[in-house]
Amino acid sequence: MALTTTAKHALEDALAPQRKASVILGAGAGLRQGEALGVTCDRIDVLRRQLRVDRQLMNLPRQAPELVPVTTRTSVRTIPLPQIVVDALVAHLTEFPSADLRTRCGPAGEPATESPVQRLSGPLRDRT
Repeated sequence: MALTTTAKHALEDALAPQRKASVILGAGAGLRQGEALGVTCDRIDVLRRQLRVDRQLMNLPRQAPELVPVTTRTSVRTIPLPQIVVDALVAHLTEFPSADLRTRCGPAGEPATESPVQRLSGPLRDRT
């Protein structure tokens, strides 16, 4: 389900600064949750404004989250990134330098186990 512009802005306002780029990335690139949580710097080509999608973050009960290949060969793709997404990612990486695009971090820097939308769905419903 796609976010409305109002819901996207409410989500951005409710998130910690290190998580905001994930909302813009997900909304602007149309990624599935696992794909968005699996994005790392080496998959982003800022000059060509492209993102390579070939893996996702898998969260299984009682196991550490891990990056795994996407489920099918047709899910492997290179997608164009709108300039607003590129700008958000560059700003994010400038503010939060990291070797592995920390849009997918939990409070202590660990990989997130849920998307920002899942975490904030209750508070967002109360705002609209």
